[in-house]
Amino acid sequence: MADNTGTNGIENQNDAKARKILHIIEKYGLNYERTGEWVGFETFLPVVKGQVERGESIKMLLPGFPFKSPNDRTKVLGPLPDLGEELALKRLDSIAAAIDEVYEHGAEIHITSDGLVYNNLLGVSDETVWNFGQAVREMANSFNLTHLSFLRLWDLLGNTGDFKDKEYYLLHASSIRAELMQRFGDPAFEADMANKSTADMHLTHKKYLEFVGDDLRFNKDHLKLDDEGRKANLANTARQMMARWKAFSAALASVPTEYVRLSIHDSGGADKLSMALIPQREKGALGATPWHSTLTVESDGTFTQLLRGKVDEDKYELVERYGRPYFWREKGAPESVETAMGVLKLS
Repeated sequence: MADNTGTNGIENQNDAKARKILHIIEKYGLNYERTGEWVGFETFLPVVKGQVERGESIKMLLPGFPFKSPNDRTKVLGPLPDLGEELALKRLDSIAAAIDEVYEHGAEIHITSDGLVYNNLLGVSDETVWNFGQAVREMANSFNLTHLSFLRLWDLLGNTGDFKDKEYYLLHASSIRAELMQRFGDPAFEADMANKSTADMHLTHKKYLEFVGDDLRFNKDHLKLDDEGRKANLANTARQMMARWKAFSAALASVPTEYVRLSIHDSGGADKLSMALIPQREKGALGATPWHSTLTVESDGTFTQLLRGKVDEDKYELVERYGRPYFWREKGAPESVETAMGVLKLS
C-alpha cells in the first residue's frame, strides 16, 4: 500500500482535492455542458492547488453586475435589480456552497462591478450605478449569500477613501474612470482592434454590438442623429466599450490575488470559465444577463429571459416585489413552483 503520510502523499492528497474542487466548478461552465470537458481545467489547477496547500479558501472572480440597461421600455423592468439578479446571485453562491461540502476551508466569489467602466458611454449616470450596486449588495445580504463579496473599480486600482459613502463615490467616480484608462488603457488598441483582438475579444465585441443598439434606442442624443450618424455612433460606442473592456481586463490581471476567473461572456474556455448566470433550458446556452433582460416564470417552473418588449402580456402578468416590478409569471400559475434553483414563490 502506498505511503500517504510523507511529502509525496500530501502532494497527492492536495492534488486530488484541488481536482475535486475544480470538477465542481467546471460543471457550471458552458464548455463542460457542451462537450463534457473544460480546457481551462489545467490552467487553473495550480491556482486551486496552491490555495489548498496553504489552507486558504478557494477564490473565484466574476466581473459583472454593472447597471440595468437604460432601455426600460423594451428591454428591462427598471434601473434596480429584480428576480434575474436574485437568481444569478444565488447560483453563484451555490458554487461556493458546493465546494464547502468537500473542502474544509470553503470558497468565496468576488464580484467586481464594471459599471463605472462603461456607464457614461450609454447615458447612465454614476448615481444610477451606485444605486444598482447598493441594491445588489442588499439583495445578497437579505438572502444570506455569505460566499459573495463585492469589489469596486477603485479596489482594483488600489485607491483608498470612503467609497462606501455615496457622496464620496459620486465626487470621485469620473476621476476613477479616467485613472483606469490612463493606467491600463492601450491607445493603439481601439484603432487597430481587428488585428490585435483575440478570438474571445471578437466574441465579446459581437455581444456588445448586439445590445448597444437596444441600450441607446431611446437615448435623446442618439435620436438627434440621422441614420448614418446613428450607425456611426453605435459602432464608435462599441469600439470605445471594447477599449475600456481591455483596460478593465488589464486591471483585473494586475490584482495579486490568484482567482479562478468566471465570465458572463462566451469563450473558448482556456483562461476563464464562461457560465450562464441563470440555468437555461438548452444545455450549453449562455442566455442573456439579468441586466439586459427580463425574466418570465412558467407554470412548470422553467425560466425564460426575454426583452421586455417581447413578453406576451396576454400570457404573463407582472409581479412586483420590494415596491418595484420584479418578474413576469404565467397567468394561472400556482403560488409556488419547483425550479432548477429550488422552490420559487410566485404570489
